Amino acid sequence: MAIEKQLLRMRGTVFTDSLISFDENKAEQIKSVLSSEPLYTVLLQNLSNVFLPAQAFQDWGLRTLKTSVLEIRANKIDFFSTTEQTESDFCNTFADKISQIQDLLNFKIRRLAFAPSYTIKAENYRPFIEINFKKSMFQDTLMQDFSFSRVFYKNELINGSNYEIIYNSNISIQPIAFTPFNENRQILINQDINTKDLGKQIFTKEDSTAFYHNVPLWNENYLKMFVGE
Repeated sequence: MAIEKQLLRMRGTVFTDSLISFDENKAEQIKSVLSSEPLYTVLLQNLSNVFLPAQAFQDWGLRTLKTSVLEIRANKIDFFSTTEQTESDFCNTFADKISQIQDLLNFKIRRLAFAPSYTIKAENYRPFIEINFKKSMFQDTLMQDFSFSRVFYKNELINGSNYEIIYNSNISIQPIAFTPFNENRQILINQDINTKDLGKQIFTKEDSTAFYHNVPLWNENYLKMFVGE
């Protein structure tokens, strides 16, 4: 039986073939593509460009009052889940939005990625240990903490062609809250499924749509390694 998990957040990412500088007019157009909810433009400053005018910033984004929606960092665009959606719904939404943004900003896509995160309650600690570790006992003491990663390379079909896909996961124990007498913890699973960087490889809109149609199932199958079936 699979261990119960909770979907925490999701991120869709595309890597572009060119730098995407801040453009106020384009930002306003993207707002209309992303959401009917009010969005605010933010400049993601760093120490190297803090004194430059706004037009020179490479890193910028759009957010609601509560959370980030979109971040554009030079040649990478991140899109974040802001509502309760399934993995499939989020990926379909992202594929549609990024296609429209691609038309506005005139870039090509070099890589594709989907990165969901999950939590597992402390009450499922022991069955999780039993699935993922052959040796979890030292004498009569159960392992109390861990942090590990897994990486696999696997060929998958995207729009009729084979591509090498990177399956990456980072798993650790995370505190929920601290008190002087108690520590509440949970297991955090960060997944990242992405296409390998092939230099001059360019993905078409049809490729992008196919990837985000397939990747929820790839993610589900990969997650079974850690939580069981």
